[in-house]
Amino acid sequence: MTDTHRLDTIRSLGLEEIPDRDVFSRITLLASTMLDCPIALLSIVGDERQWFLGRTGTDLCDTNISASFCAIAVLSNEPLLIVDAREDPRLCDTTLVTGPPYIRSYLGVPIRADDGTVLGALCAISPEPGAFSPEQIAPLAMLAELAEQSIALHDRTRALDAANTELRQSTKVFRQAERAVNVGSWRVDISTNRLHWSDQVYVIAGLEPGHSVSIDDAVKLYQPDDRAMVHAALLDTINDGKPFNVETSITRENGERRRIRLVGERIDKDGKPESVAGIILDCTEEHLRNVALKRAAERDRLTGLYNRASFDRRLALAMQQVEAEPVTVALLDLDGFKDVNDTLGHLVGDRVLEAIAQQLRLKTAEGVFLARWGGDEFAMLFPPIMSQDEVAAMLHALLADFSEIAPFGTSMIKIGATCGVARIDTQASSEEIMRRADLALYRGKEDGRGAVVCWDPQMEARQVERQRAMA
Repeated sequence: MTDTHRLDTIRSLGLEEIPDRDVFSRITLLASTMLDCPIALLSIVGDERQWFLGRTGTDLCDTNISASFCAIAVLSNEPLLIVDAREDPRLCDTTLVTGPPYIRSYLGVPIRADDGTVLGALCAISPEPGAFSPEQIAPLAMLAELAEQSIALHDRTRALDAANTELRQSTKVFRQAERAVNVGSWRVDISTNRLHWSDQVYVIAGLEPGHSVSIDDAVKLYQPDDRAMVHAALLDTINDGKPFNVETSITRENGERRRIRLVGERIDKDGKPESVAGIILDCTEEHLRNVALKRAAERDRLTGLYNRASFDRRLALAMQQVEAEPVTVALLDLDGFKDVNDTLGHLVGDRVLEAIAQQLRLKTAEGVFLARWGGDEFAMLFPPIMSQDEVAAMLHALLADFSEIAPFGTSMIKIGATCGVARIDTQASSEEIMRRADLALYRGKEDGRGAVVCWDPQMEARQVERQRAMA
């Protein structure tokens, strides 16, 4: 098939004459959200330029064909994945790579007319290299099919009898795409303040499709703390035309909570705002995975307390303000824990640590940042308003509450602990305050265990003498 035939087909379809391109912009918005990229385009590739039937994330209306990524996809007649355009000799020197929008990653799927003629491409673009993978070609191709159906619909509305059939087919494909990726579309008429949902939004909200939903009904689904944020985003879009993309939670009538991403932009007609439209993506599973990953990175797997890395980060932030707010820390070390592991085994030792961690959660004062420091040591960072005497009193009470625990059935184990406390109100490093707490802890162990010892300068002198004796 010659390029002349392809260009003739584009002209015969009269695509540039389409007055309402809302459906195509919704397709690019859906592609941008599905592939988590800032720019998505539905391009039509001509002989000297490519122009955009739908666009999200850019104000560009067209580009020279010499800078066109989509032209390569058109010529190859197959999907095109570019990991880093800077390393592609065909594109590395083009203006869209060397200048705004600094394209690095590209994923495009050809768009065809009914007879198979390639018209252009539906593409996703990112300024980050390696943003897309081959597995994303299939969902993008589904949206490309939707674009093809919409183009076909435009062509066939010239024959009124075929228009209704093609509209139903386009709607069916759109619903299939929504179900496949659990995304629904919505629209608010600005003049009437009426809300319109696609069937998939009802599914996401846990409601029966077709049920009339007002804006007030929809707002009640959001968490109370997020309602103002969503309302403000909607008003900004209506007043300023700024697209919005927010993540929030909704609660279904059965009490189930779902995490959603809400995307919207203003639709103008005859130069005036007519509506706000967008999509709702159910991202609950993704959100739960991210929460689990964050918890795994911050928490100790055995006890569920914060881990040492989290404690170090929190302490470093506190030490930045030490001259304004004194910093007090404590190290708590279990007495005789090695004997538990050696005589009863590490499984029992793990149960002991879990029980101690639970005791610490229950007994430490509000605002204390508690972490497993390592092994059988626990670290605490206290609120600035607590004096050293208050910290010591709390720790004395805590150690007094340590008694027999039953890690297995009725098998009782006595456990004790020693604490070292350090307080600093002048500029110092995190390492220095923890060193002082460790020195105080060592003194407590040396003096018989089961005590709360606060660091003082005299300890340094004794430490120096000890080090000299060992030299």
